[in-house]
Amino acid sequence: MISCRSIDYYVPTELDLGILLWGYDFRFENGQWVNYYQDRRLKNPFKIRENSYRVLLTRGRDGTVIVIPNDPTLDNTYDLFVSLGVPVLK
Repeated sequence: MISCRSIDYYVPTELDLGILLWGYDFRFENGQWVNYYQDRRLKNPFKIRENSYRVLLTRGRDGTVIVIPNDPTLDNTYDLFVSLGVPVLK
């Protein structure tokens, strides 16, 4: 399996249209973001996860498509994006 750490050539940091598949590791619950990925080696795992999603959400030059799996676990996250005005594609 190839890891992104083993890529030894230039990868552009901007895409025309990014697609982000939302994971179960960072969810909006009870009015706040919750990080479900904990790595004790990190000084602030919540901030690292928050910044990771922020960067991924802003890589699309013309926009970003956010794919949130149809799972009750992610309903609050989905509802948050809809309430913020993110259009729903069907």
